Formats: sequence, structure tokens, C-alpha cells
Amino acid sequence: MRNQLEKSIPLFTSAIERAQQVNDYYQLAESLIDLADVFERLQRREESLHTLQEAEAIATRYNYNYLLGVANEFQGDNAYRVASYNSAFIYFGKFCHYMALYNPFQYEKAVRKTTDLLLNISLEEKVAPILVALDAYWL
Repeated sequence: MRNQLEKSIPLFTSAIERAQQVNDYYQLAESLIDLADVFERLQRREESLHTLQEAEAIATRYNYNYLLGVANEFQGDNAYRVASYNSAFIYFGKFCHYMALYNPFQYEKAVRKTTDLLLNISLEEKVAPILVALDAYWL
């Protein structure tokens, strides 16, 4: 799998270059998020963060709420995977917020995912600060 991920980097780089050439900022941001995911899976954390920040800057500039939601879901999933639950649910709260701005169906999916993951955490002392963080982003 690592080999396949390595092979995908030039493909994403090419997609990014093409999107830049034709000023397709949505495709550019989307490809940057996908490349950040590849870097994360390859444990190239710094490259992943830099690439994701670039994607978020574009998505913020053009109000691409769906992509902002996807970027925050990606960061939440990564934090959740390493049991950094407070950080994870801050990202999941933002994920829900951006999906609410995008459309009601995606918002419902985001809330469902977030609550399902929250229910998987059994330690009560970890849940209270997470609920406070989520309250800041939920409508």
C-alpha cells in the first residue's frame, strides 16, 4: 500500500498544477486535501499540515464550505485515531459547522458521525470538555 501511496503523489501534483493553470480553485483545494491525506498516511506530517493549510486558505477565500468541512473531518479523524479526543472533537465540531453551511443533508451526516464517535468514548472525564468544545460550533 505504501508503494501505491508514493505513486499517487505525482498524480496529485499534476492535478494541482493543472488546476492552477486553469484557475480552478475548487479542484485545486480538493486535490490539496487529497494530497495532504496521502502525506498523512505516509507519516509525512509536516508536509500534510502545510498542504492542508494551503487547501484551507483557498477554501476559506472562496467560501468552499464543503471542502472546509472535509478538511476538518480529515483532521478530526487523524486526532481521533491517536486518541487525542479533545482536538478531534474540536475539528469534528468545525466539520459539523461547515456542513451545516453547505447543506442540511451533509450536516446531518456530520452530526451522526460525530455523535457516533463520541459514543465510542467511554471515559466520562474525557467527554465533558468535548461537549463544551462541540457546543461552540453546533448550531
